[in-house]
Amino acid sequence: MGSNAFFKLEQKIWIFRTYLFLFSVPLTKIDMKKSLCFSILLACLFSLNAEAQSGHTLVFNQALLIESTPTTLAAGKIWKIENILPSTNVIATVPNPVGNNSTQVATSECIIWVNGNSIRAISSKATSNNSYSDLSARPLSTSVAVHSIFDSPIWLPEGTVLAAGSNVQYISVLEFLVE
Repeated sequence: MGSNAFFKLEQKIWIFRTYLFLFSVPLTKIDMKKSLCFSILLACLFSLNAEAQSGHTLVFNQALLIESTPTTLAAGKIWKIENILPSTNVIATVPNPVGNNSTQVATSECIIWVNGNSIRAISSKATSNNSYSDLSARPLSTSVAVHSIFDSPIWLPEGTVLAAGSNVQYISVLEFLVE
């Protein structure tokens, strides 16, 4: 029995023991929070077991910089988008408003293309306003909002077409082989 098969057997035994423990305790003795935590734990364990049984592993192949030319992901590979390298300033900036009750707004966004669809990878909006007649006496009110899709990983399956769009020089991608 190989070490990988032994690990899967041990994992199944551990999941089974946890299952028996969870359902041998009467629910009247467990408060609602504990019951919810146990349910989430059990769901996670079953999903880990399903992944272990799928038989596929990911092997790092290479790091890529995808440009504006559409690139198709080959069969047997997956990509993980790590980030983008913008070609311009990502944070929008606005000039000072002139005069009483004036407002200036500027936006900036970085676009990537996935299967022919434009996706806002990063967008920002800056607003400055002045509600005073004497610009030198009062500070300006300024706000900046930035949104990025890179707060969590983005995995792309085989056959996906990816390209850098407006304000994006490169898309940083890690390529994995599916074995």
